[in-house]
Amino acid sequence: MYFDAEPKRDIRDFFDMEEPLRNFESALNKGKLVVVSGLRRYGKTSLILTALNKMNVQYLFLDARLLSAVTMISIND
Repeated sequence: MYFDAEPKRDIRDFFDMEEPLRNFESALNKGKLVVVSGLRRYGKTSLILTALNKMNVQYLFLDARLLSAVTMISIND
């Protein structure tokens, strides 16, 4: 498959991001607060998930894209 919209979690599926991946891992290893920012669809989530998997870090991933389909009901309804 040439393109898959799902975030990548494996280094084998993650291309041309070696330097950002090294920088992210280095910052995490130093115990720093890390902010990942950038334009949409540039691989921010894939960067984070790939690094955490590579480092064997346990994490909880909540895909907020799914929340837009939820209908909210207020107490006034």
